[in-house]
Amino acid sequence: MDILQKGYNVILAPPKVQQADETISKLCDRLEHATLFEDRKAAILGLKSFSKSFKELVAAQGLRGIIQSLQRDKEDVEILRASLETCLVLMSNDDEDQLSDTALWVADQFILQPDNINELLENVQSRDFFVQLYSIEVFSCVLVCRPAELQDILLKIPAAIATLLRPLSDSHDALRNATLHFFIKLVSHSPNLQKVAAFENAFDYAFDIYQEEGGIIGGMISLDCLKFISLLLEENSSNQNYFREMNLFPKIAYHLNLETINDSLKLPRCADNVIALLKIIRLLAPLYSLSSRSNQLQFMRCGVIDVVLRLAFGTTTFPTDICVEAWTSLAHIVHANADTQLAVYQNGYFTVYDLDAFNAFLHVIYDKHLEVNHRYAAVFCLRSLTTENDDLKNLFLEQTLKAYANHDDGQTNLLETYLSLGLFENSKTYECWFTSVILSLLIFDSPERKKKLCSVTIHCETDEEEAVTFIQTLSTKLIAVLRHNDALQTAVGYLMLLILMMANDADCVNDFLSEGSVLQMLVGTLIDESSSANATIQGLIATLLAVVYYYCPENSPISKSNIYGIIDSMVKRDIFVHRLLRLRQSEQIRDFVSFDQDNHCTTLLFDDLFINFFKDNFERIKKAIDTAATEFHVEIDGVKIHDLLDHARQELRELRAEKESMYEEVQNLTEKCDLYRKQSDAVNSKLESLQTESSEQLQAYASELEELRNSLHKEIVEHEVNKSTVKSLEDEILILRKGHEDEIKGFTEENMSLNDIVKDLKTKLTTTEQYCRDATAKNKSMEKELKALEKQNERYRQDIETTKQLLEKSNAKLNAITKQLNDELQENEELKKKNIFFGLAIARSKQCSALEETLKNKELELSSLKDTTKNQQNELRLSKKKYKEATAAVDELKTKNTDNLKKEEALEKRVNELEGIVAKREDEMNDLNTQLENLNAMKKENSELKLKNLDLQSELTSVKELKDATEKENNELRKSSSVASNQESEFAKLKTRIQEMEAALKEAENTAQALTQEKDNLEQKAKESDESWLLILEEMENKRKRDRERLKELGQEVSEDEDSAEEDDEEANV
Repeated sequence: MDILQKGYNVILAPPKVQQADETISKLCDRLEHATLFEDRKAAILGLKSFSKSFKELVAAQGLRGIIQSLQRDKEDVEILRASLETCLVLMSNDDEDQLSDTALWVADQFILQPDNINELLENVQSRDFFVQLYSIEVFSCVLVCRPAELQDILLKIPAAIATLLRPLSDSHDALRNATLHFFIKLVSHSPNLQKVAAFENAFDYAFDIYQEEGGIIGGMISLDCLKFISLLLEENSSNQNYFREMNLFPKIAYHLNLETINDSLKLPRCADNVIALLKIIRLLAPLYSLSSRSNQLQFMRCGVIDVVLRLAFGTTTFPTDICVEAWTSLAHIVHANADTQLAVYQNGYFTVYDLDAFNAFLHVIYDKHLEVNHRYAAVFCLRSLTTENDDLKNLFLEQTLKAYANHDDGQTNLLETYLSLGLFENSKTYECWFTSVILSLLIFDSPERKKKLCSVTIHCETDEEEAVTFIQTLSTKLIAVLRHNDALQTAVGYLMLLILMMANDADCVNDFLSEGSVLQMLVGTLIDESSSANATIQGLIATLLAVVYYYCPENSPISKSNIYGIIDSMVKRDIFVHRLLRLRQSEQIRDFVSFDQDNHCTTLLFDDLFINFFKDNFERIKKAIDTAATEFHVEIDGVKIHDLLDHARQELRELRAEKESMYEEVQNLTEKCDLYRKQSDAVNSKLESLQTESSEQLQAYASELEELRNSLHKEIVEHEVNKSTVKSLEDEILILRKGHEDEIKGFTEENMSLNDIVKDLKTKLTTTEQYCRDATAKNKSMEKELKALEKQNERYRQDIETTKQLLEKSNAKLNAITKQLNDELQENEELKKKNIFFGLAIARSKQCSALEETLKNKELELSSLKDTTKNQQNELRLSKKKYKEATAAVDELKTKNTDNLKKEEALEKRVNELEGIVAKREDEMNDLNTQLENLNAMKKENSELKLKNLDLQSELTSVKELKDATEKENNELRKSSSVASNQESEFAKLKTRIQEMEAALKEAENTAQALTQEKDNLEQKAKESDESWLLILEEMENKRKRDRERLKELGQEVSEDEDSAEEDDEEANV
């Protein structure tokens, strides 16, 4: 057992490195240089097995042969599959974080030689499933190693993206999924590839797979499809426009079905699919984009607004992530679009629950049971709902002020708790912060709405006559909140609202400065250096003071110089600026991310509106303290300088927006120009190729025409020769006809003479029959004499018996002859008439037997009968001689007919040869017609290309060089068309010549047919004459035999010469 175990260990032990190196080198050499197909197959299979353990060796020695096999052995599926698998093994990475040098080396072999990429693209089109799958996986590995290089190569190959997209419609899930994952990696961070993929129907492929996988209830593949669509749409305005032009918005509405979502929420991937669909909606309607308006209207027409609105308000039905994403998507749909904003405000969802839109939004915002990001998503949507819509802002502000004045208990009464001096809530509930944000977005950049809000007064409980303004109340609450360490969000909310109210509004600044204690308290907080001081609060206070100082009017309660003195004496200018800079450089401001980009925030401190204002005006705020105390915002011709600056800023913003729009248009135009240039280059290249092909084809056609002309000339000469031969044959046929007619006339005359002889014989037969009848009458009269001669009759009876035996023998012979004749009659229908004569002969033989019985006793009359028989024999001899002469004449006619038949057969062969020549000429004419049709098709294609070229010239007026090239090509094409027209005329002439040849051949065929008909008539007449002669001779021979038998029975002698003559005649007949 130990010996066996050691043997197995030796066999199963892995090969040494030296042995592996030698084997790999041999396999690589065989793969690269072997000529036999099986040797290369064995080599690649061996390298595949070694590639897992010896990647570096296989890659160093065999990579060239492996890639070479992709080109050389692409017809064999097994070798191709093994080569691709080996490449995959070599490019696989054990460490996911770091790429191996071998993988990079193999990837570079494909990148540095684009022909290898073309081979992979051809393999993607293979019919074998594994070849397609491994090719896509090789592309994925190359993309991981060299992403930018592969993207550039695929962009340069015209049909690469279309070829790679085709497996997305394959029925095999593995191939389809691998292709989808490859494209997700390929199109990311490549706008050009995104455009090409979109134009190659990538959206349709993705939606089809999404539908096959179950839509919203699908798994990871459905989510990957939506991810792929998102990558194609993200920051790509051309693809967004293409999505709209292809009318794909209804597909989003179809898949975003509330009933399906409600029934499938328990499934693991349903929520992710819904979120991905909502993200696509956001990508199709990006904020602050001029092209978003048409997409927003498409969402409204498809009914997407209703579904998204119900998802957003479904706080108790749907998960928080879906609701937050729905609020964000709804914000994108309604942003700065009056039509979609009105559609949301007047939506039937609010009438069902007896709420208006503003009150419904506030219910979600102030719902303490919801998460913070969920509530802020509703605020974000409310801002988009009121963006560039002063009517809705005025309406919401009036509802708020009316509710506060009427002391309503609903959510619309925002100011009740917000301005209550005796209530200080926990900052973690964000109630005051949300109210500050809502009021900011309602009053920002609108002096009228600021005045309406500032007109709100709060009456003190101790002194009913003294009323406190909104800003004074807000300032007082701010001072109170600053004393609490856990009220950061509330204090930030108050400060943001005050800063936005003070900006560009002197009345609000006067109202704020009416309480000097507030200014002192804020300055004291600003200079606090204790550990409890908050840098964010100090920075916001510095911002507020800078804005107040900058917009302080000349008639303010605290003069601008006093404000500057307070700040300069208590804070110092450097500290003041330092507080501003520290706020600007703080993480909350510097790294602030819009809620549109990150909606998973857990804490809230700043709002998008304030961040944008602070960053846009930071330089002015920072330099505000450096302005002179005597510098005010004076009016020039009734217009404030600040208003002029704001108007100029607004114009600058508009100009920037126009510039951005123009830049986008320029980009679109440049893209179109690039496309048109590519198309024009393609058209030009195609025109050049067509020109070269047409010139080559024209040369080929010209050479073929010359050959056809030569062949036609030869055929015409042959046709003339055939005409002469046909004429000579016709003359010979006429001569033969005349001779044949003469022979027929002679034959008919002889036949008439033979008919006369037959008539004479018939008359003689009638006389003999009459004589027999007379003999029978005499026999009756002699019956009395026969009674006396009974004794003699007995002897005669014995003789009769012997004669009967002889007759039976003769009858047997006759039966054998009749059988032989019947067999011959079955083979030839023309001999049927003979049976009639044989039947007559048999009937007459029976009559003769009856006569013999009666003539036995009449020996006396035998002498007279002998005389008559002798006379008949002489007559038969004469008829035989005439028969022999007639047969000789018939034989001569037969020989002549055979000669005529041979000549006619020769004529038929010649006619068939002529017909074959005509058929060849017809085939050649058909080929010429097809070539003419091809030339006409080329003309049509050239005309279509001319039209396309003209269209491109009208659109690309700047490209003038193309005009000269196209004009030259048009002239060349005109020359080719003139050559083609000349060829057509030559073809017409050839057609007329061939038609003449066909007419001549038809005449020859008609003459041949007439000859064959005459030949058939002659044969038929000869057959009829032969049959008539044979019938006559048979009848005569039968009659002679009967006479001889009667003579033998009567005891007469018959000469042997006559018997031998009979035998000779019988042999001749046979």
